[in-house]
Amino acid sequence: MSNILILGATGQIAQLVTAQLLNAQLLNQHLVNDQTHHLFLYCRQPQRLYCQHAIEHHHVDVIQADVNDTAQLEQAMIDIDVVYANLSGHDLGQQTQNIVNAMQKEGVKRLIFITSMGIYNEVTTPAQNLQNNPALKPYRALADVVESSGLDYTLVRPGWFVHAPNSKVVLSQKGEAFTGMETSKQALVDFICDLIDQPTQHIQQSVGIYNAA
Repeated sequence: MSNILILGATGQIAQLVTAQLLNAQLLNQHLVNDQTHHLFLYCRQPQRLYCQHAIEHHHVDVIQADVNDTAQLEQAMIDIDVVYANLSGHDLGQQTQNIVNAMQKEGVKRLIFITSMGIYNEVTTPAQNLQNNPALKPYRALADVVESSGLDYTLVRPGWFVHAPNSKVVLSQKGEAFTGMETSKQALVDFICDLIDQPTQHIQQSVGIYNAA
């Protein structure tokens, strides 16, 4: 069994990831223990967790805390195999540094972190790039911290979320053009779950994900 710490667990994508991971386990009761996950849902307002069966699931623990509370964050990192972070805020750079520091202190290596398209000025629509959109600065700050951390990270850069469950997506690497504008929520959730299930994928990569034309 692997222990997964989900930071920002009340976010819409994080909750969809939680539900999908738990549903997969419920549908595959034959799995042996080392193929299942125990989820630790770290959030400030657990009442916003809309997936009630997740809260009551025997493979789930809810941790009410803030990533800026470094003592609680370090405690939450004990015996964790994978950290998945889906956060927001003007202080994302500091939040991310707290996470990296806690992971390094507790010897946790694998980090999956959601950021945004445009942080490298890679989008072919100029208005969606950092140079024209100051709102992306916190997302670039988090990426800079992660990329200099030495951790086994994967940064994930989606476009605007849309409900398009059967969409095919394009994966692009840092330095490649980001030619789409929208990302299927379901495709993003599938990608994150795959990274959690197969944590050796896309190590130390920044991966753009958007719907194919």
